[in-house]
Amino acid sequence: DHRIPVLASRITGDQIANRDGADGMAKPKFPGLARIIPTNGDAAQALAGFNGERGRENRKTVLVYDTRPDDYNESLAKAFSGIEEKGAPGPAAMPFQSPAIDEEGSTGNQFTQIANNICDSEADTVYFAGRALHLRIFTLKLAQVGCGNRHYTVISGSDAASLRQDMKKEDWARLRGADGRAKVTVQYAAPAHPDAWRTELTAWKKKWEASHDREPARNELPQYLTEPNEALDGLEKLIGTTRGRGTDLGSVPDLEDS
Repeated sequence: DHRIPVLASRITGDQIANRDGADGMAKPKFPGLARIIPTNGDAAQALAGFNGERGRENRKTVLVYDTRPDDYNESLAKAFSGIEEKGAPGPAAMPFQSPAIDEEGSTGNQFTQIANNICDSEADTVYFAGRALHLRIFTLKLAQVGCGNRHYTVISGSDAASLRQDMKKEDWARLRGADGRAKVTVQYAAPAHPDAWRTELTAWKKKWEASHDREPARNELPQYLTEPNEALDGLEKLIGTTRGRGTDLGSVPDLEDS
């Protein structure tokens, strides 16, 4: 009503997004909304593309989803369900219910049953529509069930970027077998990556050089790429200085988890 613009920095739900029309002039569902990260739908398609045929084989994949009302969970479950799969039908989607984003509740018991059901199927790729806290519990339960020498790939959304912060030292050992090999691997599409600006800037320079037959001068580079890249360089120097001082931040600063 008051025409206040909103910057959506961590909203990935497809329900809260404007879509372009064929001519780029579609009326926005949310006027003034500016998103800076992809939707769950975009992330799901990227992950499916990354996994190729393995992530699209019906009998080898299963969806595990949280039924608690939550835009992120609902959008992610819908996005994973929308991945086009091939072949004979696989196991039906397996629901669980968490009490809240930051509460375990009875999810551990629910995941034990779900893990056993997955073990009884041919599935080795799990699409997980839930928050990071419950993703941690699920991966540990899946590793605990074992199922012989089978290895599982659990694919989830951007909230999984905080998974490493939730993991305890003993958790990593529980995710590996006696031979030291991982029983469970988690994949996710992070909201951001430190190489993003450099990659875009390099691509822009290549296009420029191809059409101008020379390297661009500094003042000819686009500010929308150079400014964030310079800010990132400054942040990385600050992180290096912080590491050098041995400051206790609870964990080692790392940009790879977005």
